[in-house]
Amino acid sequence: MDPSIHDPLAPDPMAPVDAMELAAWRIAQTARQLRREHRDLPLQEMRPVGLATDKPHLEIHAGSIDAVEQWAKRLGAEPQREIHVYAPDTISEHADAGTDVGEVHVIVYGSRFFTAVECEAYHREQAAKEAVSRA
Repeated sequence: MDPSIHDPLAPDPMAPVDAMELAAWRIAQTARQLRREHRDLPLQEMRPVGLATDKPHLEIHAGSIDAVEQWAKRLGAEPQREIHVYAPDTISEHADAGTDVGEVHVIVYGSRFFTAVECEAYHREQAAKEAVSRA
């Protein structure tokens, strides 16, 4: 058989490209819909991800923790928060919330760094919790 001719029983060699193109289209449509419907919510950036996965993903960088909570409430999602201690005076808080909007998984996220005063308060609180757990 001539190798330049595609076997009709073999998988379509363009299927992965077609799937990526469809995922990109779905993400773009979802991003435009969310922007149109929630223009009043804080937004720094929308980014397509997961084009080669089973479900396309759209990341929304909302900016702040409060903005994530606003988006989560509007989308009916439950925000998750994490605190990361990098050094005694470098602590960040990260929040995200994920939900499906049609055929796209949407993840809203934001973060912030603690002020020096907040870092001190955080360490005092953690020390107090540790003291209680040892007692």
